[in-house]
Amino acid sequence: MTESSVNDKVDIASSIRGKLRRAAPSLATTCIYRVPDRIKRLHEKEFVPSLVSIGPFHHGKKNLQAMEGVKLWYLNNLLVRLEPETRLEHIVEKITSMEEYCRDCYDEKFHVSSEAFVEMMVIDGCFIVEFLRKEAREVAIEKEDLTSVMFKSTVRCELLLLENQMPWRLVDCLFELTNNQVPHGMSKSLWELCCRVMWT
Repeated sequence: MTESSVNDKVDIASSIRGKLRRAAPSLATTCIYRVPDRIKRLHEKEFVPSLVSIGPFHHGKKNLQAMEGVKLWYLNNLLVRLEPETRLEHIVEKITSMEEYCRDCYDEKFHVSSEAFVEMMVIDGCFIVEFLRKEAREVAIEKEDLTSVMFKSTVRCELLLLENQMPWRLVDCLFELTNNQVPHGMSKSLWELCCRVMWT
């Protein structure tokens, strides 16, 4: 074996390792997957949101834009109850520290900036927490909140869609960061809150 063929093999192996580092999903953390197109085409409404996008798979789609303002309204409702030490900046800092983990939870790479990804995670995650708290009547219902039974039912269903998910650890972190500011709070954990709203 010549020296150049040995070098070629080393170069090829190095190239493959580089591709693996860039492209391979982290099997230890990957838990949110896209549904294969051939399955999705047959039952699209069972996998693709029609009202609210959660997470990166359907973020920015034109037909889901109307709910972006509602998400911000819910985020604002959550923020006004917080003590100064749990400011939005503190929440952003915590979620920024989880960015790599959150990206690894998805089975594909998203070519969006760190700032845009973290912003989406904070807004969508806080919307989930606040929506669940309002549905459980743990916080006050405002007149601008979602009031239509059909509308709220659709949101509940779409929070369960396979392509409309966020990492549990992230939403749980947001729940814990904001839970001490829930007046007369009843749910001691995110799991308990989800059970009260989604399965009762």
